[in-house]
Amino acid sequence: EVLANQHFEAFTKLMEEQEISSCHPVLLTGSTTQKEKRRIYGEIASGEANVIIGTHALIQECLHLLDIAISSGNLNVVRGAAILFLTPW
Repeated sequence: EVLANQHFEAFTKLMEEQEISSCHPVLLTGSTTQKEKRRIYGEIASGEANVIIGTHALIQECLHLLDIAISSGNLNVVRGAAILFLTPW
């Protein structure tokens, strides 16, 4: 999770330095609280969040989001987000 946090901070800083306001990253890890996850899911579903950065725990979360997108018929949510998987290797 340390690596995911470092990448999130570096990515956010880079976007700010380059004045790229169209990019809204979110961080999703195993220790993300349920309250934070609901907020993040809402941002992803609305299209506000368009970059998802996280750990291997993100795989399960992405499957959950894909299931929501399929059941709601809104696959644009999935197509509109860039997903960065961070692995220890």
